[in-house]
Parts: sequence; structure tokens; C-alpha cells
Amino acid sequence: MKYLLESQLSSYLRPDKTIEQFIGRIEFPEYSGFRWISIDRDKDEFKLIVHEVFDDSNEIESIYNFSYIEPDDLYGKEIQTFDSLDDALETAERLYSASRNRYLTFGFLDEELNNSK
Repeated sequence: MKYLLESQLSSYLRPDKTIEQFIGRIEFPEYSGFRWISIDRDKDEFKLIVHEVFDDSNEIESIYNFSYIEPDDLYGKEIQTFDSLDDALETAERLYSASRNRYLTFGFLDEELNNSK
């Protein structure tokens, strides 16, 4: 798996680009699922978004097509908007134990999920 280096994050994250990080499995009494975060850039703002989906891996191949646990959060739940990437990264670390050295470019979570099994 090729993770972005911390030094690459700001140069990659241009407007309309996304970085993502697989956080892990989430377990509830009635169901299980997966959580990942993404950081998007829109002009001068950075948005931290959390995605929580059911574990549909027996029926669907791509995590991007799994059903969202909260139907209203079809594209993830925006946690906060930031003026700087560093603030977004710090909040992701604090809230989700994210690592600055484990971000991926958009589209590589399926490979990450398969490697975590």
C-alpha cells in the first residue's frame, strides 16, 4: 500500500481533491461496519468528513458502494471546516486516532480494507 507522505499531503490536496484514511471496523450489538475519514479541499477551506457504512462485503465488492449507517449521511458526515490542513489533520488525530502517515488518495480504500482483513 502506498501511503502519502506527510510532506505530500498539502501539495496533493488541491481544490476538488480528497485524501482518505481507513479507521477500522465498528461494532454494534445489531450490526457491524467500517469507518473512514476524508479531508476535502474547497478553495481555502478544508473539510473533515467521517464515513460510516455497514459491512456489506458479502454482497458488494467496493466499500464505496456499501450502505451508509445513517441514510442522511450519504456522502459522509461533515465534522468541521478548517482554515488550514494542519488543523484538520490534528482534529482527525484527536477524534479518530488518525495517523498523518496513513492517508491515501481517493479510491484506494478497497485495497486498504482487503489488507486489513
